[in-house]
Amino acid sequence: MNILHTRSRALLCSGAVLALACGSVAAADPGGPSHRTVYQQRQPDGTLLLTDRIPYGGEDNVLEQTWTFPAEDPAVAAARRAELRAAHDAVNERLNRLVMHRERVDAELAMERMRLASPPLVMVPAAAHPPGARGGHRR
Repeated sequence: MNILHTRSRALLCSGAVLALACGSVAAADPGGPSHRTVYQQRQPDGTLLLTDRIPYGGEDNVLEQTWTFPAEDPAVAAARRAELRAAHDAVNERLNRLVMHRERVDAELAMERMRLASPPLVMVPAAAHPPGARGGHRR
């Protein structure tokens, strides 16, 4: 079951990692070749290694798969990066507003709990005291 979980997690993550790896490789060398290759290797401990470097071919590492992508235009990569950064900032702003709202609601609830927990304070005006009581009517 652990092997299946590791494989499924690796397959789910491999698409995102490949896109990031290819984008960073293309951005690092804009005048490079017209195609980029990503190699998937299995390490001796069972982990996956995704790299853009040619595997050194040791007996312990097993090359499982390769992907070849066309090189990315630097202007397109910059536009996509700016778009993703703007989306990231929008999500962060929404989360910050949500956290601030929850903190405000929690503070209001705490104040309401304290108000309900304390006994009510009743103010009685001096004229309401019965005659003869201390501070009452004087003739």
